[in-house]
Amino acid sequence: MKRRDFFNVLGISAAGLAAGSMIWKNGIAEAWEHSADFCFKEPFDGGIIHKRHGDPVLGVVRGSDGKERLKIRVSGIAPLNAEVRITGPDKKTIIPQRKGTEFFTELLLADQFSEISGTCKIGEKERTIRTRPVWAKNSFKRYKFQIDDNSFFLRDIYQKQYKDLFECFYLAGLRDLHKKYGSRFTLNCFWQTPEKDFDLSRFSERYKSQWEDNSDWLRLAFHAKQEFPDSPYENAAPAELASDFDLVAGDLKRIAGKAYTPPAIIHWGTIRPEAYKVLWDRGSRCLSGYFVPSKLRKWSVSFQLPEEVCQYMLDHEGWMHFETGLTFSRLELVCNMIPLEMTVPILQNSVKIPGTAEVLDFLTHEQYFWPYYKRYLPDHFQRLDAALRFATENGYKPVWHHEGFFSIPSEEKFRPVS
Repeated sequence: MKRRDFFNVLGISAAGLAAGSMIWKNGIAEAWEHSADFCFKEPFDGGIIHKRHGDPVLGVVRGSDGKERLKIRVSGIAPLNAEVRITGPDKKTIIPQRKGTEFFTELLLADQFSEISGTCKIGEKERTIRTRPVWAKNSFKRYKFQIDDNSFFLRDIYQKQYKDLFECFYLAGLRDLHKKYGSRFTLNCFWQTPEKDFDLSRFSERYKSQWEDNSDWLRLAFHAKQEFPDSPYENAAPAELASDFDLVAGDLKRIAGKAYTPPAIIHWGTIRPEAYKVLWDRGSRCLSGYFVPSKLRKWSVSFQLPEEVCQYMLDHEGWMHFETGLTFSRLELVCNMIPLEMTVPILQNSVKIPGTAEVLDFLTHEQYFWPYYKRYLPDHFQRLDAALRFATENGYKPVWHHEGFFSIPSEEKFRPVS
């Protein structure tokens, strides 16, 4: 069962399949107006793949130089009467096999970033397209865990003036999970509480050494200035996001020192694409999203990525935005949204699909831990425990979102296009 089908079972509708299934119907003049009449179906442009990814990956080949190459299938659609040529990363041009309007061939990738081009020619008319698969060479089974909307625990520590951070039950609970599974947590923070009775400027630096002592597994990140209004950066200018980011990050660095980390999700997961650079410049490298259709907006927590990318991310775990260098990761599970008894079945379903089995990206929200919250979940920690137990028992290792390429600490780093 694919992810889109599974969300249908949960009552979340999935949008129609992405454009790319149009065929040559009405003659040359009209056909050239539709990019889907000549397009690559796989690999998807910017799609992050690895040796266990499944389609379009066919396996790994070791060359005479001892280096591994990733063998992939390249396919697409072209008019029946067109001459099609494919040029691989090695600059060699081949004529693909044809079956009706489909074309297909196999290529080897040697590098992390590759470009494959296709040329379609009919008479004197010619058109070239490209696709750029991204090979996560050193990929391994890994998981990430972040908690959104944090402000209550900071207010609690401020009000109670604990001698030790872990006198706060929330942090103590997370520490218990860390001790049990070796898990790492990023706490995405607001500058002030919804009631505006506390803000980070009031929080003492007295705990800074303790934050730093635990920074190998617990870190603080920017989320938004405050919880309300909803979707604060959906239409905001980049300068507004930058201003709020610097306010929150400034206090977090003062409070927690090296336990500060760049964020991997922004409140409500929607910002204007021209604001991506604000996040890149401040250290973000991988952003997590839901990438599922919703009633509120066409795609929920999708950072306003194009329709075709959101469709791709329904059943795949990673995509790269070449213009900035940001990568996007598909959230596997939002613990406060999924009942305890469904946590393991959802994860079991996901890891059966090669395209979604390599990375488990977990999320939940702080409010649901607190008994005074109107939607308090008494079993919230149990939900986290179930997800972390599944990840650990199935060989997934905890990583940080921003380290290396696509949360692979040993992977070479990408530099954005200038």
